[in-house]
Amino acid sequence: MDLGPRTSPWDAQLRLRQARVLLVGVGGTGGYAAQSLVASGVGRLHCVDPDVVELSNLNRQPLFRESDLGRPKVTAALATLRALNSDVTVTGERREIRHPADLARLIRTGAPEAPSEPRRAGTPQAPSEPTPAGTPEVPYSSRSSYDLLVLAADRPDDIRRWANRVCLAADLPW
Repeated sequence: MDLGPRTSPWDAQLRLRQARVLLVGVGGTGGYAAQSLVASGVGRLHCVDPDVVELSNLNRQPLFRESDLGRPKVTAALATLRALNSDVTVTGERREIRHPADLARLIRTGAPEAPSEPRRAGTPQAPSEPTPAGTPEVPYSSRSSYDLLVLAADRPDDIRRWANRVCLAADLPW
């Protein structure tokens, strides 16, 4: 529903083209969300996931094929998504969210400007930085590098609660 008159029938599509979306978790639900966002023409999509593609993923996760087995999910997802719509800037990183500060840092810093070089299968993943003692649990920020967080990660168990607090602090819809 429009809250005001449109100046052009393309206003909604142009706003979508300018949108910056952070997607955490590119497996089942996240894979379908990523496909829909890229096919719809979202401007920038940054994908984050720590896992590798396993055989048990193939029957329910749309971005992966048998040839992707053992590869980081982000690497395989980026290739599939970029092939779907080359007009969308799709970036990603292999990262695990272990603490609310990890998510806050990710939301604040944003994605690289250019598509990053995919990490090779078997390359160790850099662990998230530990939060120093005395640092607030959620670093408050009035700015976010994104317009929307799509949270499709299934772990850690508290990630939805963390996302709610971090996104409220950053004034970021999720």
